[in-house]
Amino acid sequence: MIPFRYRQQLPPYWYENEVAGLHFVSTGEEILFQKNKIEELGNQYLLPYAIFGLDIWDWIYFRDKRNGTVEERREAIRKKNIAKANFTLDTLYVLGRMAGDLKKVTEDFTNKEIIFEFSGYRSINLMQLAVDFEKIRPVHVLKEKIIASSHGGITFTSGLTKFYETQKRDCGAFFSGGENDLC
Repeated sequence: MIPFRYRQQLPPYWYENEVAGLHFVSTGEEILFQKNKIEELGNQYLLPYAIFGLDIWDWIYFRDKRNGTVEERREAIRKKNIAKANFTLDTLYVLGRMAGDLKKVTEDFTNKEIIFEFSGYRSINLMQLAVDFEKIRPVHVLKEKIIASSHGGITFTSGLTKFYETQKRDCGAFFSGGENDLC
């Protein structure tokens, strides 16, 4: 049976030709196989999908092949890439999106700080955000402030502690680095 997309372009006497039907089916399978193979090769140059292409990524960033699991190698490349990034609003949005469900990023010019606002629907990786921010933070920015609206439990992990000034906050808001009185 000849697939419908080819049938539209062939004369009617080809419709019942079994050999032509087998030819079109096998050719269609081969085309699909080659298309998937090309996509897989192309994905090796995109860091989130790279597996055997990680050797090329390692050579670009570290000039040698590194050991470790695929996830560890991807994380090392990501950190190296972020360390070279410019301090722009787009870069800060990328950092925030990697850490959690980012609402917005603003800069408080008077206090010389960057404010990340998250919704609390997803978990927020505060430690990774703080480490990545410190790698690209310019001298004129004193600190980052992280605000998260809480919609459930909040999980803390151990790491470097930072304390910020206390502020009057809304019920359900979460400020990293201080006391959290969640209504």
